[in-house]
Amino acid sequence: MIGCPAQFRSAGILLVICFGLASPSIAISKDPPAEPYRLVHSLSVEHNKILHGDRAALATLQARLVETSNALLSADKAVWPDNPRNARAVIKLVLSGGPPDILKKLVEAKLLAQPYLPLGAATLAFAEGRKAEAHRYFKDIDHRKLEPSLGGHVSLVKALVSGAMNSNEAYALLDEACLLSPGTIVEEASLRRHAPAMASMGELKRFEALATRYLRRFPNSLYADGLLSQIGVALAEHDYGSSPPRAKFFESVLSLLAIDKQQALLSSVIKESLALGHIATARLALDRMSALPPAGGTDVNASGVYAAATLILTDDFEAGVAALAGVNTSRLEKRERELAEAANRLIDSIAKNTDAAEITSRQPDEPASTQTAPGADEGKAENEALSSSRKTLGMIDKYLAELDL
Repeated sequence: MIGCPAQFRSAGILLVICFGLASPSIAISKDPPAEPYRLVHSLSVEHNKILHGDRAALATLQARLVETSNALLSADKAVWPDNPRNARAVIKLVLSGGPPDILKKLVEAKLLAQPYLPLGAATLAFAEGRKAEAHRYFKDIDHRKLEPSLGGHVSLVKALVSGAMNSNEAYALLDEACLLSPGTIVEEASLRRHAPAMASMGELKRFEALATRYLRRFPNSLYADGLLSQIGVALAEHDYGSSPPRAKFFESVLSLLAIDKQQALLSSVIKESLALGHIATARLALDRMSALPPAGGTDVNASGVYAAATLILTDDFEAGVAALAGVNTSRLEKRERELAEAANRLIDSIAKNTDAAEITSRQPDEPASTQTAPGADEGKAENEALSSSRKTLGMIDKYLAELDL
């Protein structure tokens, strides 16, 4: 270490002072800017984190998309022509929700590697909300001839811009998106759209297969909550508690979910089932909810409201009245509070109807305490009972219609 003072011969100071790394006579090497495809690939890592339940990744995703887009804007023009990987990367970025600025610049300057310029124009139209124009562009692009992961993106977007989302053509495109991009955000998004669409069409076997596939492959996805709500609506609308085969599927869905997601699904099923008057499904969901650990004071009270409402609409009317009386309505969310209020109005109406029926059934001069002789006016009593029943059923229908759940 000739010429280097002894007091500096330690740690990193020795390297800096003795070998002149800070000297202007020696150039400082810098890593070259990352290729666009490498920058975009890092975003797929963030998407995978989101599919595995990483909330921090979800919170920062949009910022990462913008940051990556800005980095691509400052990239040298030479990285784009004759470089298919970079062309595919920038298209994927925009199809994934990134800002379209960089793609617009490349399309206008015709800098994208061939044959990606038409796909770039289609993607730009989609990103800028020009749906009809995007549909025209995408129609002429064969996603099967693209690199598979990009083909999956394009197949999904073609389904979304097809102009007939509820069509066999769109559903076939969603299936192909899953096949081309398995295990990715593309498959997750495709299944999330496809499953509820099948339920709305009454294709229940297909709905069950797609919903099961989603829950097995993406049980922790942070995008799953919306689908769970739609599955809950489907289970209620198609009265999945009314037959053993359907109830078995209901149970299988619950078995694939963590406890908190089971609670969310069951809450959705209960609300929708009560609104539709599908009592068997509501009661099945309530039974399963009661077997789970309580999720907190509000949820316990909410479950009490649902249980009471279900009982009121069955032969256990008195038990429903008692259950509703025991609910602390001050701790309820808006929907459950409205449900409790509607249930109380129904109880009051039924009570008034019952009192009126009792008064009508007595003889004009008969004291209230006098019992009607056995066999007297049986036909009249039967007609009055039928009339009372019709009124009660009418009030139940009105009660169900009042539920804005």
